Amino acid sequence: MILTILKAIWNFIFWTVLVIVIAFSVVNSFSERPDSKLPFRTFIVISGSMEPTIMTGDLIFDRTNRGFGPNTIITFQDPKGHIVTHRIIRTEQQPNGSLEFITKGDNNEDPDQYTTPPKRVFGTHWFTIPKLGYILVYMRSFMGITIIVSLFAAWFISDFVWQKLQKKE
Repeated sequence: MILTILKAIWNFIFWTVLVIVIAFSVVNSFSERPDSKLPFRTFIVISGSMEPTIMTGDLIFDRTNRGFGPNTIITFQDPKGHIVTHRIIRTEQQPNGSLEFITKGDNNEDPDQYTTPPKRVFGTHWFTIPKLGYILVYMRSFMGITIIVSLFAAWFISDFVWQKLQKKE
């Protein structure tokens, strides 16, 4: 009886965790595509420039169909091609009449040394899941894939052993 309850708990925890982690991995993979049709994009934060608002290792969700202005946190591509998440501190009109943003990380003393046109903005910050980015990056590594395969093997073997024990009783 106790073994049956333990097996049910193990199966529930195993499959729940596995489904959640795989779902976030799939959503993250689809939202990272430049041609994504999702109304949001996800990004894994790899620096501390926005701390304490957004921490290193957090998974952030950005809305892709929202307007933005001063004090809005945006994710954009900088002139070097890096993806950056910073706060708009002010707007600046260029000589050609276009509007561009001056951005700054909350944890940085100085504003960014470039302006960002709206066409380089991927989205506005919607919400954050703390530290989930670390798990998603790890899952994509060789060791992460090895652990997932090992967990499947452990579940399969434990289920096989469980069935053999049940037949003996």
